[in-house]
Amino acid sequence: MIKRGHTIVKRNATNSELQRAIEAAIPQATKQAAAFADRYRGKDEIETCKKIFDYLKNNINYKADGADQQVRISRGLMRTSQGDCK
Repeated sequence: MIKRGHTIVKRNATNSELQRAIEAAIPQATKQAAAFADRYRGKDEIETCKKIFDYLKNNINYKADGADQQVRISRGLMRTSQGDCK
């Protein structure tokens, strides 16, 4: 079943394929993710990744999308405090 306003890009896509589709379809997603990352910048890439991971682990609840994948850009993820791994 396809809901109104939704587009199927590819069934059973990998996370990398989903990420590329999101970046192509929603350019502001990349900008928002970069701005989010800047808030947690560490002294090097490893520290930055750890700070982002710790924030997500402690503040975002995992909720699997199931068959109907939902894309949340950074602002939406922060607003709802829940999301899938994309």
